[in-house]
Order: sequence, then C-alpha cells, then structure tokens
Amino acid sequence: MDERRRLLQPAAFWLLQAGLAEAPKSAWAKQIAHLRQLPGEPKEVQRRLEVFLDWSKERCNILEEGADGQYRFTHHRTFQEYLAAGYLVSLETEGIKTSLELVSNRDWWETLRLMVAATPDSVRRGEFLRRALADQKEEGALLVATCLAEVRDPYLDPALMRETQERLLGIMTDPALSVKENRALAGQLLGRLGDPRPDVQVDVPVVVPVSAGIFSIGSSETNKQAFPDERPLHEVSLSTFWIGRYPVTNAQYACFVDAKGYETERFWTSNGWRWRQGKYKPDLSYIKEKDTRELVRRWIEMRTVAERERPYFWKDSRWNIRNHPVVGVTWFEAIAYCKWLGEELEKTHSAAIVWQDGRPIPLSVEGKTLEVRLPMEAEWEASARGQAGNEWPWGNTFDPKLANTSESEIGQTTTVGLYPAAASPCGALDMAGNVWEWCQSLYQPYPYQADDGREDLEADGPRVRRGGSWLSDAGDARCAYRYWYVPEVFNPFIGFRVVLSLK
Repeated sequence: MDERRRLLQPAAFWLLQAGLAEAPKSAWAKQIAHLRQLPGEPKEVQRRLEVFLDWSKERCNILEEGADGQYRFTHHRTFQEYLAAGYLVSLETEGIKTSLELVSNRDWWETLRLMVAATPDSVRRGEFLRRALADQKEEGALLVATCLAEVRDPYLDPALMRETQERLLGIMTDPALSVKENRALAGQLLGRLGDPRPDVQVDVPVVVPVSAGIFSIGSSETNKQAFPDERPLHEVSLSTFWIGRYPVTNAQYACFVDAKGYETERFWTSNGWRWRQGKYKPDLSYIKEKDTRELVRRWIEMRTVAERERPYFWKDSRWNIRNHPVVGVTWFEAIAYCKWLGEELEKTHSAAIVWQDGRPIPLSVEGKTLEVRLPMEAEWEASARGQAGNEWPWGNTFDPKLANTSESEIGQTTTVGLYPAAASPCGALDMAGNVWEWCQSLYQPYPYQADDGREDLEADGPRVRRGGSWLSDAGDARCAYRYWYVPEVFNPFIGFRVVLSLK
C-alpha cells in the first residue's frame, strides 16, 4: 500500500499544479516517472506504470477513465489533496521550499494544511510555519493560524503562537483588507487559538457607561426610512447605566452553562423555568398569518427538553466560536444568564469591568450594588444612537464596511469588535448587524413608557429585538428600527448584551 501511495502522490501533485482534473494515462505515467526519478529503461518504466494505473482503476477504484480515455481520481478532491500533501512531505527540505511558494494561493491551502498535519516531526513542521508566517502577507498568517488550530503540537515554539495571534489581530483590524476574505477569517481563527484582546478574553462582559440624560428615540414623520411603529419621535429621560461593549460571547456564556445555570430555578422567570422543563405552551395568537404562526410553533416545539440544557447551536462549530456572539438562545435564556451573572458578581465580590481610556478597569459604584439585566428598549436605542440621534451607530449614512449585515455577504456571525470604526457614541460595538439582540421590553407601541407594564418580566407576549444581524439588511440595522420575537424563539442570528444599573 505504501508503494502504491508513493506512486500516486506525485501524480496528484502534478494535476493540482497544472490545474487539471484529468489527463491521458501516458501523461500520468510520464509525470510519475519524472517526479519520482524512477530508475530503469524509460519505455519499460512507462509500461509498468501504465499497468499500475490500470490496476488502480480496475481493482482499487482509485482512478476512473472518461469516455475520451482521460484518467482522473474517482474520489473527492480532498483525497487528491491528501496524496499531494504526502508528496510534499516526502520531499523533506525541498518540500518545504515548494510549499512556501504555494502559500499565497488559497486553492492550495487544503493541501498545505494536510501537509503540515502529515509532517512527522516538529522541527520540519515548525520551520515551515515560521517561514510562512514571516515571508508571506496575510495569507501566510491565516494559513499558519489554521494549521495551529488543527495540529496541537506541544513541541512547537510557544512564541510562534503569540506571533500568530498578533498577526491575526493586525489583519482583523486593517480597514484596507477585505472583511469577507481576510478580517472575518482572522477573527474566527483568533477564537480558536485564543483571543488576547483584554476586553474579549475576560469571563465577565466588559461594559461602557451611558450617562444620565435626555435622549431622542423613535423616528419623525418625515423620515422616509422609518416604519409606523417607530413613530413618534419622542424624548426619554434615563438614569446612568452601563451597557455591554459587545454582545455576550460564547466563551462568556459557557461560564453560565458550566455553572449549571440551566439547572438552577432561581435564575429563571416562572415561564422560563416552565419552558426549560418543556411545560410552557406559548400563546402565538398575535401572529396573524396562520402559515407563519404554524411555522413558528413547529420550530419552537422542535427543540426537545434535552436540547434546552444549552444554546441550541452549542455543539455546532460554525456558531460556537469563543469570541463570536452566543446565538440560539431564547429570551428566557438571556434573562437567566443575566440573573446568574448578577448573583455571581455579588457572591464572589467581583467588580464589573468598564472600558475606559482604551483599557478595562474595575467599575466602582461607591458601595452601591449593581443589577445585571437585559437592556430596556429605550436604553438600547439611546446607547446605539447617542444624544445626536444617529441613524446608524456611527452616523447617518450606511457603510457596508462597518457592519456585518447581508450586504457584507459573510453569511454568519463574526467576532465581536470586528468593526472598531463603527462604535456608537457611548463606545459600544456591534450594535448594527452581526446578531439581533434581545431587549427586556415587551413589544408595545411608542411612545415608550417604562412604567406601563412593558418591563414586566413575567408578562406574556413578544419581546423586542434590536440591531439587525448578518442575515438582515442595512434598513433593519438602523438604530430606530424595531422588531419582535416570541420569547421562545431561538435562531442562529439572535443573541444579547447586558446592562448594569444601580439597584
């Protein structure tokens, strides 16, 4: 088997290098003889190799012959890339040199990843990774990071990991690079390797202050982008509060899961605990369209009680990336997390963390106690718009380079803080796009009245979601745009952020 593989490896590499899917049998044999430098009389070597190729086709089903006599690999392209990787490994030092020449071509990344994984010793593996990181542009750093995330080699130089993380941070925040092709991938890889940002790596969500004041929320009659439920434009008076700099990440939510928050009744509303046990039957009568109502009902009931012990997409690596927003959580779960976090801070005498002057510092409230909760709708909108009443957090003109909405074509969540230039006036990020965010409030008409029952945690009814997501467009990401979900709904495009206020 090893000898057969040794003969097919150079053919796989040659086809990939030539950009061919298939070739005549004679060409296969010629390239294998050349790349493997097989000894013997050329015609006899060619004949033996063609016999071997026929045997591989007829007896092993590794190759197949097209109607025009062209030979190709039968199996998925990954099998061919696996063989090509083996060829590069077999070349040893020369294979490293050849591999470095291919790093900038992303079509070769799968082969190079397999090559790194198949390299039998840490010295050669480390040499390739160090040189790829040093000699290439963003492609080298992204490829090295992918390899480090997949091949945990304890004998590699620890400095390689640190240097790779630093390079990823630079790529992630470089406005000159493509978000879709480079920056979003760098953020994902940081989530797998460990995100060193001081406001992301902490277990407790970092918050930013929103000073007490009068804020305008809603939309005017002259705003052509506005929907009727955004009207009227009106003022609200808010006390000082602190809002999450980012949505809650998967890493932060994992602390709640690990602390058995799903098994502790006191963190849940009464309806939330009934939902957790599978005993809650939602009233969906306010969904007027019958087909939509039944679709929502089926989606909610699809989640079994066993799947209510964690976020719905918790075991899906596409969504559970440590520095991405947690998704697949109902409003009930978001409320329970906030209750748990508040109790945890009080129990452990841990200080909340506020982002100030470009660094995280303990939040001092001079002996007073803090309540952790979801933002009330007015607080969310005030945080996003500021007192200037921005249409989007950064201003009044939409820029697709500043938000993970459908216009970005990323097609999934991104690491929190990927768009530092899109900060709201209070310094909160990701308030437009990435994930919809649960608010505490019931969805009720404007003008906003905090004391009219809409902040009752035990009341039935749809809850407000804000901010748009990776699946929605720029209009949904406007600061004033209002929409709702039934509290039992869980999707891969809805998460939440916390608010801290004085009790």
